[in-house]
Amino acid sequence: MCEAFSDSSRIGNKRAESKNPPACKHYNTDEFDAGDVMAKVDLSASGARLVELMQCINFGRIEHLAVRSGAPVVDPPPRVVREIKFRGENGPRPEMAKDDFALKAQVRELFAQLEAMGDGTVRCIEVKHGLPFKMTVEEVIA
Repeated sequence: MCEAFSDSSRIGNKRAESKNPPACKHYNTDEFDAGDVMAKVDLSASGARLVELMQCINFGRIEHLAVRSGAPVVDPPPRVVREIKFRGENGPRPEMAKDDFALKAQVRELFAQLEAMGDGTVRCIEVKHGLPFKMTVEEVIA
């Protein structure tokens, strides 16, 4: 939910009426075209590094990823938490050895979200099978 209110805008449990609703940065996923073709070589160096990081993790999370001008900041590196499955897939994805490949829709949507975000912090990107599954973002509502 993108409602934000300060103590001065609350009266009891009711929100004081405001002429200007809070500004929220959302990428409209209805406008996302999953048919758009994008390859790893089309990404910036930091974007390619983020894809490689997700492939290396395979299962886990990327935490506290800074985003500047719509691009991931990988220096300093974000925190990585890997899930280790006993007798399961724990190694990197086989695509990691490839220099180029078409990006899956989930990866393209992640980069669209980062671009729409502009500047901020992604609190967590959950990674499953080397792909972004969901993300949690921190926003300052103006």
